[in-house]
Amino acid sequence: MTGNGLHWFRKDLRLHDNPSLRQLVEESSTFRGIFFLEASDVVLNKSSSNRWQFLLQCLTNLDKSLQKFGSRLFVVKGQPSNVLPKLIKKWNITNLSFQYDSDPFAVERDGAIRRQAVVAGVKLIVKPSHSLYDLKR
Repeated sequence: MTGNGLHWFRKDLRLHDNPSLRQLVEESSTFRGIFFLEASDVVLNKSSSNRWQFLLQCLTNLDKSLQKFGSRLFVVKGQPSNVLPKLIKKWNITNLSFQYDSDPFAVERDGAIRRQAVVAGVKLIVKPSHSLYDLKR
């Protein structure tokens, strides 16, 4: 266990049954969780008030769960490709994990994040976990 880990929560707002997070914790001395609220979602209010309330409750519960392990959930406003490189540098992140997402938008976004991580010398841990089968197989 060496280095500082950062897990990017997206569709997987849970600690159990999260293979990317599990490997990150095993390979890191410290870890943080992060969730992005993208500005377009906030400004355009694309979701109903009930959905926002549910999301806020899930994020609050996730933060409480992470606190039991000496960590926290950081909720950040902005685009991941703009914010993650700054946080990686600021927090001296050596390991970054997130779940694989097969949506076309996510594949493009994650490709940019992967390239930034390589440039920064950050180890990536990406595993499927929100579908019954690994879609790549």
